[in-house]
Amino acid sequence: MLAATVAAFALFRSPIVHADTLIQAWAIDDIISLDPAEIFEFTASEIAGNAYEGLIGYDPMDVSKIYGKVAESWEVAPDGLSITFKIKPGGTFASGNPITAKDVVFWLTRAVKLDKAYAPTLVLYCLTATVGFVVDKKLVMEHEADGDFGYNCLKTNYAGSGPFSVREWRANEVVVMERNANYSGDAPPMARVIYRHIPEGATQRLLLEQGDIDIARSLTAEELDAVRANADLKLQEGPKGSIYYLGLNQKNEFLSKPEVRQAMKYLVDYAAIADTIMKGKVNVHQAFLPIGFLGALDETPFSLDVAKAKELLAAAGVPDGFSVTMDTRNTPEITGIAQAIQQTMAEAGIKMELIPGDGQQTLTKYRARNHDIYIGRWGPDYQDPHTNADTF
Repeated sequence: MLAATVAAFALFRSPIVHADTLIQAWAIDDIISLDPAEIFEFTASEIAGNAYEGLIGYDPMDVSKIYGKVAESWEVAPDGLSITFKIKPGGTFASGNPITAKDVVFWLTRAVKLDKAYAPTLVLYCLTATVGFVVDKKLVMEHEADGDFGYNCLKTNYAGSGPFSVREWRANEVVVMERNANYSGDAPPMARVIYRHIPEGATQRLLLEQGDIDIARSLTAEELDAVRANADLKLQEGPKGSIYYLGLNQKNEFLSKPEVRQAMKYLVDYAAIADTIMKGKVNVHQAFLPIGFLGALDETPFSLDVAKAKELLAAAGVPDGFSVTMDTRNTPEITGIAQAIQQTMAEAGIKMELIPGDGQQTLTKYRARNHDIYIGRWGPDYQDPHTNADTF
């Protein structure tokens, strides 16, 4: 596994040049669906987090602090088998329909069934994931077809109650969000937020310097250095719990061998990737739980060791290596990481062909198990260690 703790970078032009609109440049080609029950990608999760409300939320600076959003309060039964939520009165969806307990039951019935006792904190944290976001039952069921719970409608449309509503999504082009006039909390200062699909960091930086966008999200290490030297721009950063990893398909006759997988861990120059391609944006981290999670390990036992890798390949019966493909999202950083891995793998005879594609293409192929190797980034869905333990 290639893993790195990612630092989030957002670049602000000061002062913001669009009085009531925030324009961001980002690579948004990983959006597959806007349905909270189906969302599993970074961009759509962020959008849903600003367009929907869950029963509860937590303070990102102190994740032990769980508070109510749609829920006013809750009570865990003595036997641990149920939690009773009380819904805040007076809440409304963007449609104007009232938020009721029936909306919550409707949505969670679709997604979650509990049949044994769990730690209450695990259940509560699970409810902070996108699958726990409450949808407008009346609006959704108006578009139900053949018992699909409104799936075909909600995949590309909106039925939430968050501070912003999703007005439009054009794949690989733009997402437009507008202030929700019916939001029950404090009104956001911006009337609208626009995500423009601009995957190239150099283009993002140019637009930022020209004042055409307010935030750039995908700058490379070199471009970040230039931003630091520009007094008109501000750099904002902080830790994120996401990791970069390699997904190896066990249907491949070579990758199914444990010695091969172990050898490949010694054929990644982690330090070089962290210090050059991803300089200032990642730390080397070689465990499936991100730093900050209960049970996370911070040891880094693997480094580039071609001799060790060759010993393991010989033990696996492939002393001369083999050929394999790796699907890579065609962003500059993923491409750079993939090319670096391709180069060091070749030192032990592993010939790796890179297959580029956009976020939706590579994710869809990977989830269908039609790949050899996939280089991806994983972010926890909620703040309990179970989220990554269950996955990896």
